[in-house]
Amino acid sequence: MLRKLGCRVAQLRLHSEGTIRNVRNIGVVAHIDAGKTTTTERMLYFSEAKSKMGDVDMGNTTTDYMDQERERGITIQSALTKLKWGKIGVWIIDTPGHVDFTMEVERTLRVLDGAVAVFDGVKGVEAQSRTVLQQAAKFQIPFITYVNKMDRSTANFTAAIDSVENLINIPVVPLQAPLVIADHFVGFADLLSMRFVRYTSMGGVEVVPDAEVPKDQLATAKTLRMRLLDSLSGVSDVIADKYLECLDANDDEGMTIPPDLIKSELTKATKARKATPAVLGSSAKSIGIQPLLDAIADYLPSPVERPPLEAEEPAGKLISKEFKEKDPLAAVVFKVQVQGKDVKSVQRATLVRVYSGVLKPGMKVYNSTRDCAQTIKSISIVDGNDFSVSTDSLGPGGVGCVWGLNRSFTGDTLCADKTSSFVLEGVATPVPVVSMSVEPYSEREDTILEQALEVIQLEDPSISHSINEYGQTVLSGMGSLHLEVTKTKIERGWGLSLESGPVKIKHREYPVNEGTVVHTFNTVLGDPTSGACVLELSLQPIPVGEHELVSLDQEVTMSLSNMLEEEDTKRKLTLKWLPTIKRGVLQGLGAGPLVRDMVSGVKIDVASLKILPRGNEDTVGNAADYTTKLLLAQCRTDLLEPCLEVTITIYNPSVVDTISQDILGSRRGSIIDHQNPTKTTTVLTAVIPVSELTSYASNLLSLSGGEAHHTTRFKGYRIVSDGSVLEKVKEDKAIL
Repeated sequence: MLRKLGCRVAQLRLHSEGTIRNVRNIGVVAHIDAGKTTTTERMLYFSEAKSKMGDVDMGNTTTDYMDQERERGITIQSALTKLKWGKIGVWIIDTPGHVDFTMEVERTLRVLDGAVAVFDGVKGVEAQSRTVLQQAAKFQIPFITYVNKMDRSTANFTAAIDSVENLINIPVVPLQAPLVIADHFVGFADLLSMRFVRYTSMGGVEVVPDAEVPKDQLATAKTLRMRLLDSLSGVSDVIADKYLECLDANDDEGMTIPPDLIKSELTKATKARKATPAVLGSSAKSIGIQPLLDAIADYLPSPVERPPLEAEEPAGKLISKEFKEKDPLAAVVFKVQVQGKDVKSVQRATLVRVYSGVLKPGMKVYNSTRDCAQTIKSISIVDGNDFSVSTDSLGPGGVGCVWGLNRSFTGDTLCADKTSSFVLEGVATPVPVVSMSVEPYSEREDTILEQALEVIQLEDPSISHSINEYGQTVLSGMGSLHLEVTKTKIERGWGLSLESGPVKIKHREYPVNEGTVVHTFNTVLGDPTSGACVLELSLQPIPVGEHELVSLDQEVTMSLSNMLEEEDTKRKLTLKWLPTIKRGVLQGLGAGPLVRDMVSGVKIDVASLKILPRGNEDTVGNAADYTTKLLLAQCRTDLLEPCLEVTITIYNPSVVDTISQDILGSRRGSIIDHQNPTKTTTVLTAVIPVSELTSYASNLLSLSGGEAHHTTRFKGYRIVSDGSVLEKVKEDKAIL
């Protein structure tokens, strides 16, 4: 059952060893502190990819190599490493678990074929677990459920996989049952063979004689064995027929069903995302790692077994693109890392995933996203922060680092040439929800700060910056930790000392009414002979969605409603100006009339356009900006505030009402879900404004007497109905 630990990896070149069917590109994903990095380290050690076992607390892991990661004990950026298990070569990307670094996970999952979702055996599904599983579903990624920390006294394997199944609505198929002897977690039952395995102090394994297995453990294993067959029967007619035959013969545990048949059918279901296998362990205690590696090899797909991807042809037609090994080059940039301090001279390590064709040094590639050709200087194999091992090629299914692509960015598609080009789906940049002003202590350092931000934004597109009305640089990002990490990175990397203001919430505005404005824009105020264009814009709010959350979309369309169908010349002329008008409209939406924040949840239509003698790209763009501002003033706007989804697990039933009242009252929240996974445990899911969650951890501790914990994830924006909140925001922004 357990493969021998003898898979030496020296000079591993997964892209060229064996066939592409022996490659697995996987991510390790989870909520923060579920044990992703520890699990990755144990897989590297037990596959003999590393001779020493790294430890998060010691700060010597392969994938958490940044100083801040080691100091904070968390993963901040995704990191790539590799191992070999039997004949299977595995690329592993360890991802962040904190909500502030969601984009790191998103751009990583975009290029993976499978994942290991790690869950805390005590807590089960947590807030960021929900987010990463939703992201996995978005990209159609099969995954293995790994329930970690089973050595904890309150760990519950069945409750953990129940929480996963309730979230994903596909069967979670247990392959193991925990083995606890004398109150110590020591191993597991293999539910395919019904053999119990115990881990020894030296990291080895031994089969436990049936006589030594406690009766309650045996009963649990039999129950989970039946769940395995019940769950798999729901997605496999073959297993359903076999299991019915067993039940007819009074074999409730289906012991006559061949294990290889169960594995084969579970593999099909997993790759089709109809089921997820569940294994368990304690990564910190080095229990369960080898079976997890077995599961990766057995159940997750190779690159050639993934479904087609959506692609856009040059003419704009969307197609379903299926990649074959010998097709022309198709690759995606999923991350950019830089070495250096000036954006004009930095070395850019471009991390790519190859879907078809082969990348080679000296080869010219076409970036179809940016319509430019570039030449590859060299290619490296990546292992944590080690980019030193060069290779002469990177083939289908390969993940590696390409040097020389200085005009390629996260999400770009690389093709062989323009004639065979298409664009694959990119990576959406999330909307910043908080901001913070930063200032160097001398004006001389302003230029250095600007250079630092340009470099950092190459690596992290979810960080943005602007200059406010006081001349301060304002950082915007996904959370206070995100901003703190970025500030520290600037100070250490560029030798600056920055003074920062308080973290502020980034509000938005939402139109109250629909409306239409026709405006003649003159380049000289009051001079009718200086006309640039006559522009008609109409506005519609995008309807409010579930839980009263507002869309963040800003749609700019062109209906040309005031033009006749036969006026082809006018129509073509207007279409020519659409990109210019769109830029102007988006600029106009950048500062609403209420508190000068961006306007979202809006659809603006260009109804008509007449170009006058002074019309050019600048004046028409300015006209669109100004007309949009007139339109917003006419329609008026409401204030939007960012909200988090807060999941609160309460272990004392007597405090549930108190915590609920606190959410609905002073925190202006709403409860959207109420679950009771056990008789004494309640899980509340609420939507609460970010502004009301300051010091919530300590407040929850006080309210619950220490018998509750919470997790959060970004949910969306909703309209502020409390006038006092609006007045407070206006006061903070010094708006009268």
